[in-house]
Amino acid sequence: MKDFFLIVSFLWLVCLPFPLRAQSVLTLDTCRQLAVKNYPLIQQYGLIDKIEQKTLSTIGKSYLPQISLGAQVSYQSDVTEISLDLPSELASVFEFPTLNKDQYRANLEAIQIIWDGGRIASQKNIAKAVNDVQRQEIKLSLYAVKAQVDKLFFGILALDEQLKVLDLVKNELEENRKTVQSHITNGLATQTDLDLVDVEVLNLEQNRMEQKSIRQSMTHILELLIHTNIENDTKFIKPSEEPVTQGVLSRPELRSFDLNNTLYKRQYQVVLSKNRPNIGLFAQGGYGRPGLNILENKFNFYAVGGIRLTWNLSNLYSKKNELQTIQEKKEMLDVQRETFLFNTGLELVKQYGEIRKLKEMVKKDDEIIALRNRIKQVGESKYKNGIYRLTDLLRDITSENQARQIRSLHEIQYLMSIQNYKHIQGAEK
Repeated sequence: MKDFFLIVSFLWLVCLPFPLRAQSVLTLDTCRQLAVKNYPLIQQYGLIDKIEQKTLSTIGKSYLPQISLGAQVSYQSDVTEISLDLPSELASVFEFPTLNKDQYRANLEAIQIIWDGGRIASQKNIAKAVNDVQRQEIKLSLYAVKAQVDKLFFGILALDEQLKVLDLVKNELEENRKTVQSHITNGLATQTDLDLVDVEVLNLEQNRMEQKSIRQSMTHILELLIHTNIENDTKFIKPSEEPVTQGVLSRPELRSFDLNNTLYKRQYQVVLSKNRPNIGLFAQGGYGRPGLNILENKFNFYAVGGIRLTWNLSNLYSKKNELQTIQEKKEMLDVQRETFLFNTGLELVKQYGEIRKLKEMVKKDDEIIALRNRIKQVGESKYKNGIYRLTDLLRDITSENQARQIRSLHEIQYLMSIQNYKHIQGAEK
């Protein structure tokens, strides 16, 4: 399964359209920038911009005249009649037509909005606010990608330091092996002593192979994240020891809270605007029976124009509940913000304590290494003079090796804790 994952990952990397050239030197900032630049989600920025432009254009067309075509056929139970009791000599002169009970009408109407209560403007503001929230969600995802990069980068740094220590110890063992061979020649040591040194060398080489294998896997994952080939001789630069300042939080989550709060305000305005009356000009032309003159019982063209006020009062039924729901969502958002600030504050306190602890541990590690090195040197001198056992010397070498490995691990942890603090604070580059 592990081999399959590595093969698939390799093929995915090879098939990427524009792989960047290999880097001989990599810094943490460079890896972060490359990871963000090449993360697939970054493409959504352009898509969101296009969607926003089209949405705003669509909403803006509501300001154009709204044209509708309608037709109607009806049958009435009664019609208007004019019945006058006239003298017979006048009845033939004043003859009023009788309307048909079946009536027909087709019309074309155009309405031009003059004032819509702010409805269209509110809809535009909603569209912008929604897209702003979506853009910020992408930034949150990219911020998490940076955290992944940090873990991989410092993991590789820690392994590099471990490999340096192992190489140093191997050189020491090789020198001591020469001393043992010399003692064997002079009859001061046996083949068993040489075998003990060889066992330590083999154990060290085995450990080194394991560390290199882990480093290779981590490097490969980092390659996929930053879309850059990393050669075996690529040097990872340790970040400098930066001062930790307890400044103002600038996390992207805070911006996300602000944008969501703005979205709720826009929704509030939409509810208010749709409960206001609309005023517009209208023009209507049609053909039907009867026309505008209801006393003329035949098909005629007609036209009507003027100003119209409409007010959908049925929206008032749900207005109160809609406004209360939006207000409750805003209150929930405020609680989430306060919770985030509280938890982040706790994380900063914890991480600051971790920084101080690791800084002191590195200082103590230096003292321990100095003492272990002195003990080892005395042991080597005694062994050369034949008054110290090889097993004791190997123990001294192993102890110093462990002290150096612990020191290198603490140093990387210390540098990483500083970056973690900046990440929690939102102050990283």
